[in-house]
Amino acid sequence: PLVFDVSILGERFLLFKKYTDSLMSVLRYCFVFQFSLLYIGASDDGPLKLLPNDYFDLVVIDECAQALEASCWIPLMKAPKCILAGDHKQLPPTIISHKAAANGLSLSLMERLIQKYGEQVVRMLTVQYRMHNAIMQWASKQMYGGRLVAHKMVATHLLMDLPGVDSTEETTIPLLLIDTSGCGLLEIDEEDEQSKGNKGTVSLMGGKV
Repeated sequence: PLVFDVSILGERFLLFKKYTDSLMSVLRYCFVFQFSLLYIGASDDGPLKLLPNDYFDLVVIDECAQALEASCWIPLMKAPKCILAGDHKQLPPTIISHKAAANGLSLSLMERLIQKYGEQVVRMLTVQYRMHNAIMQWASKQMYGGRLVAHKMVATHLLMDLPGVDSTEETTIPLLLIDTSGCGLLEIDEEDEQSKGNKGTVSLMGGKV
């Protein structure tokens, strides 16, 4: 006959109750929380299930344009207001299923709201702190209506301005374009992978860097 020690269930229940009680004691006295959507949004079994709806005053979801809309709704249920931060003109949500993408899952909540309500719900941050002005210009004109500008600390910054970097042809210009057409640098396709590789390009760029 099958023998099962039911006391194990009791021990596990007590451990789980101790865990939830301690988690609630933390949640109850904290005013600001930071969670990963991977942790709380992909499943309804995360720590937020212990809290009632509208528990928080405000929910902020960063990089929302790359998040699945379904994963956003669990935290959104916990506050009456939200701020969605991100850039819907960059990378979309990662969808493995082509069928799911075709049925609309690849459309982020941020992009859907912008399509429905337009610029009235958008506040664009127009100053960027990463790129030289010459590198930024194409994206600014093609994607942001020319509204994107470079901060003065990076607008004219070059590699040669960094400590220990010599002044060479590559370090005195902000952007170097290399035409590899006709050079036999063939792309590598991996099965079940959407990304592509090119060992020849890597070797070429390694020499430049």
